[in-house]
Amino acid sequence: MPPRWRRLRIKGVKLLLILCITQILGALDLAVVEKTLQEEMAALKVPGAAMVVVERGKAVLAKGYGVRSVTDTVPVNERTLFRIGSTAKIFTALAALRLAEGGKLDLHAPIGGHATFGGVTVHQLLTHTAGLRDDAPQDGPHDESALSRNADSYGPEYVLAPPGKLFSYANTGYVLAGSIIERAAGKPFAAAVRELVLAPYGMTASTYRPFEAMLDPLALPHDSSAKLIRPFPDHAGAWPPGSLFTNAEDMAKFLVKSLPEKVTTPQVTVTGSEQRYGYGIILEEDRWFHTGGRLGYGSRFEIYPREGVAIFLMGNRTGALFGRTAAALRNQVMRSAPPAAASEQAFDEGEARRLAGVYVNRGPLRAELEIAGGELRLKAGTRSIAIRKLGEHFYRAPGGAQLERFRVLVDRAGNAEYLCAEVWCLKRQQ
Repeated sequence: MPPRWRRLRIKGVKLLLILCITQILGALDLAVVEKTLQEEMAALKVPGAAMVVVERGKAVLAKGYGVRSVTDTVPVNERTLFRIGSTAKIFTALAALRLAEGGKLDLHAPIGGHATFGGVTVHQLLTHTAGLRDDAPQDGPHDESALSRNADSYGPEYVLAPPGKLFSYANTGYVLAGSIIERAAGKPFAAAVRELVLAPYGMTASTYRPFEAMLDPLALPHDSSAKLIRPFPDHAGAWPPGSLFTNAEDMAKFLVKSLPEKVTTPQVTVTGSEQRYGYGIILEEDRWFHTGGRLGYGSRFEIYPREGVAIFLMGNRTGALFGRTAAALRNQVMRSAPPAAASEQAFDEGEARRLAGVYVNRGPLRAELEIAGGELRLKAGTRSIAIRKLGEHFYRAPGGAQLERFRVLVDRAGNAEYLCAEVWCLKRQQ
């Protein structure tokens, strides 16, 4: 991702920044990043992976590692396809933006035509502010007409909050957005994204269609124990949130070009955090990123806009997000100090009682806070974790995985309404 020098107004400052960035990137050690990837693959039992590194508009690495499957040991190369999961949301968002630019779609008008969610906008769907519960089925029908049927099936049970009230990550919103893209483009979703986004970027191998992907070198899906998943998981009704097949060669073509400014312009704040969200991308002050986890695959991209560096990682094992590998590059590029640890605050019994309860989004997105032994605790399977207060409505449950840190949204009377952790919000049950 080339730095956006056009935003700098003072010529001398621009030159100074270019010199500083050149000095920083001169020390970039890709061998360290590759070594970290191979170590992380072994630790996570990932059979195969691919990595792309882009520096100042040039792909300096596009390479495969490991094997396509534990059953045939064919090596992964830069042309091997992986299904990347939620990092593909940016392509769905780009398709919607292209349609909007062409006057075929109004991002801020109600989508209409849906019994429950006809009043939400495409903008809200793409920014996870439509108030939908999350759901991400991995298996289902394979015919492309399943997308509209899946979108139409969302009833009142999928309502989490009023539209615009909060940010809560919802694959369901991208399913709805995909069905709107079909309608606006007048063709199936996969064909629309190919025409609007993939072809203009030169991503000729990338596709949503498994029967197309299988004609090229394809990394097969494996579970967390590195066992091959049979049959191949697919649900055509859930392609838009994260079912794109792509390879290192195509992702290098994508990352060497600047993303449209509208994609990387902060649209909303991630509830309970300082992060912002654009269209299909999480935005921090010095890093833009997204991860993608799905059955049989995982991926991650990180873009450091000031330094003009980007990395994309993908693997054929469920939830292979490659956090250590991305951090190995990030530490070289950004060289930033870790954030200071938040100090604990007093936590009175009245506050604990107001927070206790069951919070649910959908499926496994559930949390139960209970008072036990005179303190508020998180029930996590067979464990009970004492909750600590870090700030106003901000808490920590050490070892609580996704609920390690969370915020609680309260109503005007001070009663808890939602518990928000990472990028999801869970609604308190009455």
